[in-house]
Amino acid sequence: MNEVRIGRVSSVNELEGTVRIAYPDRSDRDTAELPVFCGMGREYRMPQVGEMVLVLHLSNDSSMGIVMGGFWSEDEKPPESGGETYYKEFQPQGDSFLRVISGSMMFASREIVFRDASGSISVSELLDLKRRVDEL
Repeated sequence: MNEVRIGRVSSVNELEGTVRIAYPDRSDRDTAELPVFCGMGREYRMPQVGEMVLVLHLSNDSSMGIVMGGFWSEDEKPPESGGETYYKEFQPQGDSFLRVISGSMMFASREIVFRDASGSISVSELLDLKRRVDEL
């Protein structure tokens, strides 16, 4: 029997891409390590300990399943919303994110670096170059 459940992440194995889940009705033990869904783009983002997640169990027990990811709720509201809004958080607490609203895109992070085969440059370096040119 397949089963979809909601639980809280109790431990994270970043190297293996797995987590253990605690369910309120099973206080005696957590699940085995379950893989975290990575999507079609093979995205890596591990949930945090304590985060509420949706889990798809593939058998009649908790030994096989896939952690599908988090979801918005009364306790965890989206930081951005609206019909034409796209928001992707790269780190918890909004430290790094992408926001697209009505054709305007903003990428925010402590440091942004562009890199290719010939080298790299940071946005800070580009802004410093712009200031120097503006002063000429």
